[in-house]
Amino acid sequence: MVKLQSVIAATGLVSLLASTTPAAGVKARKAVMYGVIHADKVAHNALASYLIQLKEEGYTHLAVEERPASYAELSDYIAKRKDQDHLSYDIQNRIKNQPHLIDLFKTALDLGYTIIPFDVERGQGQNKDKEMAENIERSLPSNGRVVIVTGAWHINERDS
Repeated sequence: MVKLQSVIAATGLVSLLASTTPAAGVKARKAVMYGVIHADKVAHNALASYLIQLKEEGYTHLAVEERPASYAELSDYIAKRKDQDHLSYDIQNRIKNQPHLIDLFKTALDLGYTIIPFDVERGQGQNKDKEMAENIERSLPSNGRVVIVTGAWHINERDS
């Protein structure tokens, strides 16, 4: 199975795996990719601080492994258009169990990033990584630069 990292590289978005410093080698790149464990609060908090430096390097978009419908609901919550009691059970659970994800979105929005939710619905076959890469590419303006945050599994070249 082809992983998201390979698909991104093949589409012309040059990916970089950055783990210890946010801005090492990112100046000339159109995309930087971070693979995280979704529930890892420390990694998400580090990414939030990286976004400041990456914004200074000219990055304009944050692509997150989130389904568009879920992100729309989270966006309503973040913008205070809906309170938590009026959200779906799934989103209420995410807010409760993964507040670091909400904090990452808030930080990105406060810094002026445009968020691209790029996940696809479950059950769309073995081309999930390819479809996710296409969603990023389709949503990114030609002059845009993107920080991609995805599950660590999607950047591992081996199947697990």
